[in-house]
Amino acid sequence: MDLTRRLKVFCLVFSLLVLVSHGLASRAYADSAAVLPEGMAAVFGENRFFLDVDEVFNQDGKKQSIAQPFNIPLVSLFAPGSGLNFGQSVVDIKLERVEMEYTLAYGLTDKLTIGAIIPYIPKSDTKFSFSNNTTGINTGFLTATLTPCFTPGVGACQPANLQTVNAALASAGFKPLGNRELSGFGNVKVGGRYQYYSGDYYRGAFTGGAILPTGQEKDPDDLLGQSLGNDVWGLWFQLQNDLLFQRPGLGKQLGFPDSGDFFLNYTLKYDLAFPDTQELRVCPVTNPICTTKRTLDRDLGDTITVEFQPAIGIVKGAILTGSYRYIYKMKDDYSGPAGVPVEVLERFSAQQSHEYRVDLNLTSIPWVMERTFKFPFVLSVTYRQRFAGDNFVNVSRFIGFNFAVYTQP
Repeated sequence: MDLTRRLKVFCLVFSLLVLVSHGLASRAYADSAAVLPEGMAAVFGENRFFLDVDEVFNQDGKKQSIAQPFNIPLVSLFAPGSGLNFGQSVVDIKLERVEMEYTLAYGLTDKLTIGAIIPYIPKSDTKFSFSNNTTGINTGFLTATLTPCFTPGVGACQPANLQTVNAALASAGFKPLGNRELSGFGNVKVGGRYQYYSGDYYRGAFTGGAILPTGQEKDPDDLLGQSLGNDVWGLWFQLQNDLLFQRPGLGKQLGFPDSGDFFLNYTLKYDLAFPDTQELRVCPVTNPICTTKRTLDRDLGDTITVEFQPAIGIVKGAILTGSYRYIYKMKDDYSGPAGVPVEVLERFSAQQSHEYRVDLNLTSIPWVMERTFKFPFVLSVTYRQRFAGDNFVNVSRFIGFNFAVYTQP
């Protein structure tokens, strides 16, 4: 999508939301249109511990194993079209991931908060296992070589194993299959939030800024590596809208309902990626083992997110929050040398997913308002599940432990 069309889409979405709503996250784990009072600083932290991921939603929206593209007749790797039988690979893949996201914020005025969102991924590991289903095989390899032989299991003629598979992959420039460990920063966001309206029953805010290219891309020569982010500049925009049924006070100002109070947040987000150039494997997602690698011009599809989130104060100092989130990522566009089949990268690159989330928050804000406690803070525990999606979005779940700490009001 070119920049002119992308800006038109953003302006349309922005206008629609303004009409519906009449006319930096204040907390990292539950969005709202709240801003910090002038001179107040805060740190928000979200720590997500993902349960092992071994499935994706495929192009039809059905769950399938992440390892499915690797469970293939081995003849397609060693001697495609030969009619030989080297066996069938039996691969198991599990992704392990921990994400930490910290937001630093400062109230520049009572209407404007500035800050940065800094994601760090201390654990992005892949657990891998391989075996060969040798039923009906008629071809193997001489020990520790890629020399074929036709009496597998007899003497030095042994069935294909991970060593021979890795040797074949190495000839195409791929790294050996095996376990992976990776850590590093994701894409840092910097910007601010301006609260353009605040009334008794409604408040609205606009948040925006720059996305920095600090996230490490997936290595094109590593079939099992994970991505920590995108090595591309971008912009991010958000419109937050709160319907308020809250009594006046610090809790209402910071976005935390007191006991018996309630608010409903609805937020529209738009992440815009600028075009860039990357060296990539030109392989379909359904068959990632191919020899074609080229430097291509790339325009990653922008992402639109719509989120609805009710929050209610259940007892003094305890808040229950739920949310539904819909995410739509537009199609990627690629261009490069004549004859390079870039369409295989574009296919299935438009993705969507549906998530729900529940947070239980404990806060000192009521006692700060009574002046029996000095510092406002929030602690919370989260469960989030992606329950639907398509075009190879991970079937993921995580448990989160979060906090928010403020300077004195």
